[in-house]
Amino acid sequence: VLFRSGWTRDGIPGRLTLSVSPTLGSMLGDPLLRDRFGRHLRRVAELAELEEIRAHLEPARRRAIAWHRDWLRQQTMIWERWEGQVLRGFAAAADAGHLELITCSATHALLPLLRRQPRRLRRQLHAAAEFHESWTGRRPEGFWMPECAWHPDLDPYLVEAGFRWSIVESHGLLRADPRPRQGLLAPVLTPEIGRAHV
Repeated sequence: VLFRSGWTRDGIPGRLTLSVSPTLGSMLGDPLLRDRFGRHLRRVAELAELEEIRAHLEPARRRAIAWHRDWLRQQTMIWERWEGQVLRGFAAAADAGHLELITCSATHALLPLLRRQPRRLRRQLHAAAEFHESWTGRRPEGFWMPECAWHPDLDPYLVEAGFRWSIVESHGLLRADPRPRQGLLAPVLTPEIGRAHV
């Protein structure tokens, strides 16, 4: 997979959730931006090598620079192996069970502000799900609420777009009515999500 962590290398089971919004995904997939970043990564790696030479009289600083130089070399090798296709790497990590990929609204729109504009709200959600499916091959189940802003009126739209869960700001749970018995220590099932998925 594109990103190998120590716990993956050591065979420790685990899974992370990563939100890739359509905006970010479009930038990660753009050939011009990928080319620019590849050149930037190589330039920074070269700079680290020059900096290591410059620090030849400072052993502690030189060790720190050498660590960063090696890390940059490794990242450059990974980048080149995947030909800058970060989205393909994320999808491969998800297929291997190391990542759960979720999405965000199509243009990072603050969704509670669109409650009175259902057509725009639906488009934000459906476009996000469609873009996600275009590069992962599957519909996302999770949704990161932009700015973690949630309102009960959003639930039917989230369900309609196929989302099973979303991430909200902690005070959205702590000030909920009724207040969750376990606070932030357990997921909360809203009535709309409960009717659709339980």
